Amino acid sequence: PAAVGDNVVNFILPDYQDIMLDIYHDALKGHSATIERSDGTNWWQLSFYPVKGCNGQIIGLAQNVQNITERKRKEQQLEIQKEMFRKIAWQQSHIVRRPVASILGICSILTELEMDKQEVKKWVSLLKRSADELDYVVRKIVAEANKMYEVTSYE
Repeated sequence: PAAVGDNVVNFILPDYQDIMLDIYHDALKGHSATIERSDGTNWWQLSFYPVKGCNGQIIGLAQNVQNITERKRKEQQLEIQKEMFRKIAWQQSHIVRRPVASILGICSILTELEMDKQEVKKWVSLLKRSADELDYVVRKIVAEANKMYEVTSYE
């Protein structure tokens, strides 16, 4: 246990001593600081504030430590979701657009030309191929969105 007069450095993990001493010195000069660090298992937010006496002179510092592990986990989940949404948006703007353009082009041809039954079958076959491709792409996007949901809802 700590006792009055103990050196605070004795209670700081060796890897953090330099940065903590810099922050302590800054706080004793009147500057507040907040840092976030992980110990490998949990995330911690450490805040430091100068403490002033009645005459306004700095007489010490106050330190607050808060476990922010849950917040960090949620931030990581949001980053995963944002990346998945970026990927889905790219797919919709590039991959989905191609079969849609094909379908629209075929529909335009079908409405403008006079064709015999054999030609209509050929164009309907191309239309079906584009529709199948679009269906595949949409199913793939839905599967990725569901995968994203599973990844972020179980963490």
